[in-house]
Amino acid sequence: MNSDNTHNALKVILFSQLLVEAIDDVKGTSLYKYKTKQILNNVEKFLKDNIKQNDNVYDEDPEMATNLFNNLDALIGKLANRNIVQMVMINQIHDHYSKHPEDWDNFFTIEMTKLDTQ
Repeated sequence: MNSDNTHNALKVILFSQLLVEAIDDVKGTSLYKYKTKQILNNVEKFLKDNIKQNDNVYDEDPEMATNLFNNLDALIGKLANRNIVQMVMINQIHDHYSKHPEDWDNFFTIEMTKLDTQ
């Protein structure tokens, strides 16, 4: 598999996991009733089957995978709480970062959580 395919497969796995977790979060709420419940149950079953086939991503580096899932979940949660104007600004910030990452290096460092594997 080439690097583009690997990257795309990883995105599918990560977003599938996050969607399964989001579906779990709405269970027991008013959002999870009738036709929506039926559809989400089918989506969840389908995604879980696909996630199981790709457990090697987690098995390869559990700490990195956990940190990726946690950071993506946090980012999606933050974005979900923004209004349209803020989303436009965040998009522009991302564009600037993509073009000039060195401008941001002095402000931020990547932080990972060390897992207790014992």
